[in-house]
Amino acid sequence: MTAEIVPPPFSVASRGFQTWAATAAAIRVPGAMTPLALVFLVREQPDGYQLGAILAGIFVLGEMIGAALSAIGADSPRSRHQLPGGLLVGATALIVLGVAGQAPMVVLALLAFVAGLAPANAPGSLQAILVERCQENDVARALAAARVHGTIVFSVAPALVGFLALQVAAGAPLVVAGAMMAAGAGAVVFMPSAKPSTRGPGGAPAMARTLAGAWPIYVTAAAVYFLMALAELELVALLHQRDIAVGWAGPLLVGFSLVGALGAVGYGRRSWPGSYRVQCLWFTLVMSAGLVAAAVTPHVLGVGAGLLVAGGAMSCLVLARNLSLREVLPDYAHRAGFSLIYAASCLGYSVSGAFAGGALTVTTPEVAILAGIALVLVITVCTAVVERRGAPRRKSE
Repeated sequence: MTAEIVPPPFSVASRGFQTWAATAAAIRVPGAMTPLALVFLVREQPDGYQLGAILAGIFVLGEMIGAALSAIGADSPRSRHQLPGGLLVGATALIVLGVAGQAPMVVLALLAFVAGLAPANAPGSLQAILVERCQENDVARALAAARVHGTIVFSVAPALVGFLALQVAAGAPLVVAGAMMAAGAGAVVFMPSAKPSTRGPGGAPAMARTLAGAWPIYVTAAAVYFLMALAELELVALLHQRDIAVGWAGPLLVGFSLVGALGAVGYGRRSWPGSYRVQCLWFTLVMSAGLVAAAVTPHVLGVGAGLLVAGGAMSCLVLARNLSLREVLPDYAHRAGFSLIYAASCLGYSVSGAFAGGALTVTTPEVAILAGIALVLVITVCTAVVERRGAPRRKSE
């Protein structure tokens, strides 16, 4: 019998976390760059912005499908070895996209889909790799650090895309993204797991049943990213409706992200009352309240204050959701569960985009935001009621 390795106490200054952070950056930055990079790739073509939005949507669709498919076999001993291969396929698709920007639309769409599909198990795998290298009482702090890391990545990526596309070439962001992803694939190979691979009983059907038991968590994931996308997509229209300079949109969203990072740090530094399920419910209510305030307040300060509240609550909600997943699912299903959370997040973001666009054709930005929040709250309450009547199985059961 192999003795279990006890990880050292977690620290962001440790070599283990810094190695993980560097590897995660090489993998996360390309994913954050690609949607906007696809818009820049084809923007000079007729109807270029519409084509770019379609390509970005296809990329996100590939991510969603890939993450969902990868979840079923995530407990296989081969799944860890499949991660570098998927990253290399995605890197190749990104590089080809960057150098073949004038190819027919069907070719670009296929490449965008593959670029999203192939490495889609990476986000869930990165989360699982990080937490399995931590002691149990350090998991919340580690996930909080990962949340801050993600905030930095998604803040830097758009600026990097704009610089490369405008100063180098339209396809340069995709080529750089592909090169970074290839480097991440190489780094993953040399980042061994802290725990031996274990496979759940019963194969894929049993794994699917196990994952299905955590369905309320996936609904929460979709809901939180639905709300986040709603805030981002409706903000410019809302400011315009309020006769506020639309240039405020950038600083307001930066503040949303920065307070989110601070919220993650604050959540990870202490324990919070109530179960993770109850925490998710409360943070959803607080995030919704912040967005309601932003939607109905006529002054930019009120809009900003509402977004700051929503940003802080969102990060706490994301962390409570991830910790809830670890509590509900057995160890061998964590990687798959994180992958499904990512798929649900992509779904929520995509649905929010369609909802926002459709709502603006028939009503005002304020009403669209309030309607979206009402929809999320109804789903959240219904989910909580159903979950309370039949809670998912715990690891110990």
